Amino acid sequence: MLPLQLKDRIDYLLQEWVNQNSYHGNPAGVKKIQDAVATELDLLGIAHERVVPESDSTGEILKAVLPATVVPAGDERAPIVSLICHADTVFPPDSAFQLITWTRDRNRAIGPGVIDDKGGILVILLVLEKLSKLAKRNFTVQMICMPGEEIGSPGFHAFLRQIGDESSMILGFEPALPDGSIIHSRRGNRWYEIKMTGPGGHAGRDAGTVVNPMAELSLKIAELAKLTDLKAGVSVSPGSITTDTTGFNVIPSQAVARIDVRYDTNEAREALHQKMLPILEGTEWSLVEDCPALPLNPESEKTAKQLVQLVHKIENRDITAQKAFGSSDCNYAGRRGIPIIDGLGPIGTGLHSPKETIEMRSIFTRAEIVFRLLSGV
Repeated sequence: MLPLQLKDRIDYLLQEWVNQNSYHGNPAGVKKIQDAVATELDLLGIAHERVVPESDSTGEILKAVLPATVVPAGDERAPIVSLICHADTVFPPDSAFQLITWTRDRNRAIGPGVIDDKGGILVILLVLEKLSKLAKRNFTVQMICMPGEEIGSPGFHAFLRQIGDESSMILGFEPALPDGSIIHSRRGNRWYEIKMTGPGGHAGRDAGTVVNPMAELSLKIAELAKLTDLKAGVSVSPGSITTDTTGFNVIPSQAVARIDVRYDTNEAREALHQKMLPILEGTEWSLVEDCPALPLNPESEKTAKQLVQLVHKIENRDITAQKAFGSSDCNYAGRRGIPIIDGLGPIGTGLHSPKETIEMRSIFTRAEIVFRLLSGV
């Protein structure tokens, strides 16, 4: 018989979740993780629902709400604190990543998704359990468990913007940085898919007389790469180029390139885009992903300082709050005027690799840190 206390079931739950594939392309597996989380919410007596996407996505959102116990006077509503995590992981069931099952070693555990983000889900559940025991709670807490964060949460961008609009604070439970540091801002990213076409032909007879889309596109890629300006906080990284041919003796009729663009601010994103437009002239291009930047604001800076102090007090660990170079669902939910902190999940290493590792103790310490932040203890 399993222990009734959540804290005593953490090992069991994490092992079960790690050994359940929840690749974003495996919606049934993602749903099994969310169903397991829903079971824990039922045990805690916390109401939950599923949110259907506005367009194609990897599944539904699991949303749980712990209402305020102290209701403000008049027409005011209680502030809402949103805790964001995700149930999906990055590799399919038959990958080498998934073949590495749960391994426990003293204070560490290894397995696919153990820290990104199944450990983060457990941190939120522990926080909700602690908050549910407070007799007076003048704010509402909602848990948002996403089904497709690893591919940019398609179908849920409007929902995440709505979460940002209604929240007074947003906390993300992506893994902490390897040294335990937290994240106060994130770069945004755009993925450009660029295509050029031509008549195709014979590499001997037609060379120089027909447009070679691969050669033309390669020249454009080289020009785009020159737009990288790290001092301005932007990078342009060509990822791949493919054609409809594979041989030596042909001129392709089509070439497609995929370009990853990163930026520190949305103003930098727009300035970079204007520089790209003349280079993109003569191509067919589209945005496969368009994730806004999450810049540091004064409210986030203040909350980050509180969290750094709490980490030192509870974990006896000196950390900082930093900018992360990747994006998360917090980017879509972010808005000016409220604190938005990410990286509040557990500590570990090896994200998206067969050696993804978690410090088990940090599940409990990070939950205590967030609880103290929210409760003011």
